[in-house]
Amino acid sequence: MTDIDKELQEISAFLESVELPPDMTGGVELEAVRGAGATPAKPDFMTDGKQDVVVSNQLAGFSEDVPHGLRSAIANVMLLAELAADRKQGSQDITLDRWMGHYVGTLNKLGWRSSGFGDASRALTGTSMEVHKAIVPVLTAVLGGGAVSVASTILSVLDGLQEMHKNQPWFTLFDRRTQRARANQFQISQVSMQGGEPSITLFAFMLDAGSAVTQVLFFRFSSDKATLNHAHQSVSINPVLLKEFEARVTAKLSTHLDGALADIDI
Repeated sequence: MTDIDKELQEISAFLESVELPPDMTGGVELEAVRGAGATPAKPDFMTDGKQDVVVSNQLAGFSEDVPHGLRSAIANVMLLAELAADRKQGSQDITLDRWMGHYVGTLNKLGWRSSGFGDASRALTGTSMEVHKAIVPVLTAVLGGGAVSVASTILSVLDGLQEMHKNQPWFTLFDRRTQRARANQFQISQVSMQGGEPSITLFAFMLDAGSAVTQVLFFRFSSDKATLNHAHQSVSINPVLLKEFEARVTAKLSTHLDGALADIDI
């Protein structure tokens, strides 16, 4: 058996065994999103150019060099990794490093290779500080410089969020899924091609404000204090390997896909 054959066998076995949480995309949650106005539009991955989508509680920006035939497969892998991490986390106290380890560990078992891990935290205080303003320096520090064009997709979404109507269906979907008791957790990712392979730079954020927060990206601080923890990790994969298991991943997500992905239209 070759190394490739062994890897394919291991990925196949992992997909058989990986446990996901109960279906949370239908019923009450999806009806609440619909009640905000309309059902979020599912992504059309056949469109040209850059594309921004919601994958559960993740804002994902695809750069224009990502082949359209890979976008759906990548989005589904992101969703599978998030669900698997949530299932492993269970009812335990949420810590960003533990959740990130579960998320990236799932991607590793699906054939993705990791590089460039980093983490930090920042205390947020002061009048009218908003979370999305604190996020921008984190993104530019990792994606900026020679990668400004790559970062621009995500930053344009964050800039657009300041002007958008807060009751848009995709934002309601994203925002509901960030609420986790005292901590508010969400991800932002940039998908691009590096050396002919799809690459994801994932930023995971956790806002601990001491109480539940609504509209996490727009939480304003006055005398309140909060801590914004963040970690980032890059992963890449051979596109042939990604396509090999696309159908299996989609089948695994069959009861979780409705209401979990949406187009961002700003």
